[in-house]
Amino acid sequence: MSPAPVGPVSGAVVQRGISGERGITPAAQRPEFLIAHDEQLVEPEMLARINAARAHPSPGIPHEEIVREFGVTPPSLVLARSRSGKLAQFTTDRLIPTASALLSLLSKLALPQPTLVFRGQSDAHAGLEPSIERVTADGTTWPAKEEYIRREFKRRAHHYLLDLPREEDELGWLALMRHHGAPSRLLDWTNSPFVAAFFAALGAKDNERFVVWAINQAKLKQRALGVLRDPDVMAILRERNGQFKEEDLASWEQFIGSPENFRAAFLSPEPRRSPNRRSARPLPRLVVPVEPYRTNERLTIQQGLFVCANSVARPFEETLQAELCDAKAGRSWLHKLVVEPGARFELLAQLDKMNITEATLYPGLDGFARSLRISAEIAGKETGQTLL
Repeated sequence: MSPAPVGPVSGAVVQRGISGERGITPAAQRPEFLIAHDEQLVEPEMLARINAARAHPSPGIPHEEIVREFGVTPPSLVLARSRSGKLAQFTTDRLIPTASALLSLLSKLALPQPTLVFRGQSDAHAGLEPSIERVTADGTTWPAKEEYIRREFKRRAHHYLLDLPREEDELGWLALMRHHGAPSRLLDWTNSPFVAAFFAALGAKDNERFVVWAINQAKLKQRALGVLRDPDVMAILRERNGQFKEEDLASWEQFIGSPENFRAAFLSPEPRRSPNRRSARPLPRLVVPVEPYRTNERLTIQQGLFVCANSVARPFEETLQAELCDAKAGRSWLHKLVVEPGARFELLAQLDKMNITEATLYPGLDGFARSLRISAEIAGKETGQTLL
């Protein structure tokens, strides 16, 4: 379901908190929504305590004092619990009514960098789906299709480009494939929340909500290292990659910087080819941020990186769900900021003043030409004329 606004602090309590306490909810409010607080991401456990206190207040204590006791300000935005999708129980959704509210929140989320990375999507209802999953709905064919696409791209790319990744640099090849539009397991993210907001608003329809996702990349890296340091997992890595050393796991960047380690952890051999070998055993499912050693101009300008799963045998969202469940992450690692359609124009106009446009994010004449559509829209709105 889509998020809906809630009333003021003296208005009502959500129907169900995280821990199951029940309160009183006005008929106008839908039960799947929890109350969040202005410009803050309140932890679910804290929110449950607030809701419980407001549901059963002590005599003579006003709601404002209850809220003040927990160190939060009165609510103006919403924390929604989506009832659909694999990631529902692990995602904090917030409804953002205006461009200024979104930019203010993104400014605060950007401060603890490099903790969070961001992704903008023009459709608030769309899930996190890499392009390889859009080739066909039959997930059993994704590994074979990815292998075919990767092989054919590597075979023929030299007809079009001279400066190519090394043969063994599979991450470099996947990034190049993604850059030129070939289906890939890589999902585009950025270190800049404002770049993500631009891409979300750019393709959005005037009457539909768009979304900015944020995920805690630091936690994903930390957990990946913990999983890979397990002795049984390291034994699999050694069998797949004879050059692997335990010291490679000193940091995520050091591990993923080795093409051999990337192949061992992400491009698993088919079990049917070596059914009795330890290397044929699957590694634990992981979702991690990755960056190729060599980046292109566009990726650099957009402050881009990728998030991907270490296997395409299952949908990305299913793997991420398993990751968050195993890590007992609750809803603190993944955030979904749903923006009202009325905020689109003002957001694009504000980002234009910040020099975040297609002309700057897509260097060259093509990017400049594409940017003129939004420039004309902004100019028309400011002059009261319809230029397009």
